[in-house]
Order: sequence, then C-alpha cells, then structure tokens
Amino acid sequence: MLVLLGIWSVNVAPAVWSAGAITAVLAFGAQWIVRDLLAGYSIFADNQFEVGDRVEIISGVNSKVSGVVETIGLRSTRLIDEGGRTVFIPNGNIYYVTNLSKGVERLELSVTVPWRDKVEAMEKELLDVAVAAAGVSKIDAAGVSVALADFNSNNATFTIAVRTPRARVDADEAALRGRIAAGLQAKGWLANPSPN
Repeated sequence: MLVLLGIWSVNVAPAVWSAGAITAVLAFGAQWIVRDLLAGYSIFADNQFEVGDRVEIISGVNSKVSGVVETIGLRSTRLIDEGGRTVFIPNGNIYYVTNLSKGVERLELSVTVPWRDKVEAMEKELLDVAVAAAGVSKIDAAGVSVALADFNSNNATFTIAVRTPRARVDADEAALRGRIAAGLQAKGWLANPSPN
C-alpha cells in the first residue's frame, strides 16, 4: 500500500510519523493501566488485604498512607485514612503493605482483687471469667492466660493476657475490661456500686 502511494507521489512520511507517535503515546499510557491491573490481580491472588482491614501502605518514596480499606478494584484501592478522608491509590503504586488486621498483639489487663482463696484457685476462677469475656468479644479463648503479677497481705494483682488482632486492640481492651469487671462483680470479688 505504501509502495502504491509512493508511485502516485503521495507523501506518506507525515502519516507514518503521526501513526508512530500515536502508537507510542498509547503504549506509554497503556503500560500504567497494565501495571495497575497486574498489581490488582496480585492483591487478590495473594490475599494481601481485604475490605475492612486496617493497613499501612507505602506508595512511593517516604509516602505512607494508613487507614481502613473501603474497596479494592483491579486498578486502584480506596482507603479511609485516619482523618476520615477518602484516598485512592493506584495498585501499581503500592510498594509495601503492612496489614495491621492480620497481625496479632498481646493485650494485658491488670486486675487487683482481695485474697479469697489459694493462688491457683483464684487464677482458675479468673481464667474462667476471662475466657467467658473473651468468648462474648469473639476473641480466641486459646490465647487467654492468667498469672499472679503482684500481691500484698490484703490484695493480689493478676495479669490477664489475651492475643487479639492489632487493629482491634483498643476496642477489645475496653470490651474485655467491662466484661471482666462485670464477671468479678457477679462472683462477689468486686463491690457493686451502691445505687444513688
């Protein structure tokens, strides 16, 4: 075709250059789309994070975004950051992800109660209360332990340790404190507040 146009004295050089330039621009733009799509596929395939997870994403040199994952698309991921703002990150720009929801942290609560029995018996009763509180809070009871931390002639201080997802530590701590206190009040170990 180009030979025929040359025979007819049609100058095809500008058309060839234009087509080459357009192809180069489209190829350059498409590489970003392809990169985002491949990165999005790897997020799904590797199960790096899910909607609702609390994550820290490094998306460039010294560029860190922390927040809760709102949506994961093939081309971009949307977070709600700590300031409540919506942040869109192209999947191809995600270099490192720290998933705080998948990590586990040790949560320790201290409980001081008056002496009521032998140490082993008190530890067992406290463990029963802590396991029940953990069950209501949907925390794995296998990660609950109780140990004597300190004592004097009147009181004993026990440490209740629980393993919980890092992203839920604050909420779980508040819920466990309340449920353990209620359980100890029900047993008569803590005084019930007098009604006003």
